[in-house]
Amino acid sequence: MKRGNIYLRVGIAIIVVSVAILVYMAWTSTQAQRRTVLTVAMRIEAGTVLTPEMLAPMEVPAPLPGSSAPFPYFGEAGQVTGRTALVTLLPGAPLTLDAVGEPAPPGRLLPSGKVIAVGYAGLALPTTALRSVGGALQVGDAVTVLVPALAPAAVEAPAPGAPISLRQAQGLTYTVLYSDVLVVDLRDAAGKSLIAGEATGTAAFLVLQLTPAQVLEVARYQDVLVLAVEAR
Repeated sequence: MKRGNIYLRVGIAIIVVSVAILVYMAWTSTQAQRRTVLTVAMRIEAGTVLTPEMLAPMEVPAPLPGSSAPFPYFGEAGQVTGRTALVTLLPGAPLTLDAVGEPAPPGRLLPSGKVIAVGYAGLALPTTALRSVGGALQVGDAVTVLVPALAPAAVEAPAPGAPISLRQAQGLTYTVLYSDVLVVDLRDAAGKSLIAGEATGTAAFLVLQLTPAQVLEVARYQDVLVLAVEAR
């Protein structure tokens, strides 16, 4: 092999290594200028309590060297889990320090971000077209629970906790069983919360927040009851 060819190959190798080093240095420099922070994986309405399933990572430019301004974004899920969104949060936007408020009130925190208050219970009901208000029912809605008045005697002499007023619907007499009942979650057939992004299907069950006494009455009428969304 000629000496000139050896020098040529050595020169090419040196150039390749040098380019690789420069590329690596540029890449590490870029990485050093980025920081991983939190965003939300779905639209989160104001007043929702944040759960880990609602959060996702994203990268933003790191603060400039020597900057004295506080970093305005959350970086760890533990910093926001169980705290309340003060404004509507959108996917792709960094989660800022002023967008999240106080911890959730006492109770059972659900994946939907709603809390079953102390003294209440959650009751799951299979969804139907009438119970889901044609698919329009959402977490956070207040609903009226309606049951048919099967006989006049049931209206004239109601048992404890039975219907207290009448409403006409499609030619049938319905009774208002309870009003202002809160929908706290929607779940698919596997029991995963649609609100928390755990599932992508349609709602097979809805979860209502009820008092223990209301749970017994709603369970009693569960085969015939329908729901109506209330305006708030």
